[in-house]
Amino acid sequence: MSALLWAVAALLATGWSLLVWAAVSVTGWVLGAVPAGSTTQLSDAVRQLPAPPVPDVLAPWFDTGWWTAMQTLTADMLAWLGPWLPSAATLMGWLTPLAWIVWGLGLLTLLSLTGLTHWLLRRFGTRPTPSGAQPV
Repeated sequence: MSALLWAVAALLATGWSLLVWAAVSVTGWVLGAVPAGSTTQLSDAVRQLPAPPVPDVLAPWFDTGWWTAMQTLTADMLAWLGPWLPSAATLMGWLTPLAWIVWGLGLLTLLSLTGLTHWLLRRFGTRPTPSGAQPV
């Protein structure tokens, strides 16, 4: 059981690491395409993005209002940060360390919960009885 627990934790840690790596890479790619000193243009471009289509099968479970809310939040944040950031590269300079700090905290949480579960399984889990011994 412990091996299965740690295998699942390793799989989750791998997925978490790949997710953060992909997010940082895509963010760097997008921000690298923005010309220097044009974060206000980026804000306007974010406001003009169309909502992604939701397949008919998933439509009952997904509300498309989340896209508009996230789009507005992102555009407002970029407009607010525009005067302080000379370029999008400056924004990436502090987003990358922030993303990896969040990754580290997430991984620490995952390992702590896995270690606690391992300890609980060892302490309160059923132990196999020797083949010749009879329980009393």
